[in-house]
Amino acid sequence: MEPEVLALVKELKATVVNLADEVAALREENARLSRETAKSVAALRLVKDALCVGERKERPWDRLSKGKVEQVMAVIAYLRAHPTASVNVAVERSFVATRGGYTNIESLKSWCYRKEIPLFC
Repeated sequence: MEPEVLALVKELKATVVNLADEVAALREENARLSRETAKSVAALRLVKDALCVGERKERPWDRLSKGKVEQVMAVIAYLRAHPTASVNVAVERSFVATRGGYTNIESLKSWCYRKEIPLFC
């Protein structure tokens, strides 16, 4: 090989090694930021809950039957796990017929919209 080509190959190898190191560093930083974001989301959820409930001691689902509370809590759990999901999707994916609960998806959806359940997620 010609000396010029060998020099270019060496430079290219050095560049590839540098880029691999930078990618590894960026992955570590991304992992750190993901952990920090998760902590921030949890803290904001607590603040949001406090603001939404405020001085009220009672949450919207506190007077519901046990079956309905289970269904509402399933919707809330889904919304917390999937923050970009809509109430429609959360209800459809989490609905399970339960004794003493809402008899159909539409009833649960309607209640969740009336009580603005996303505010509690």
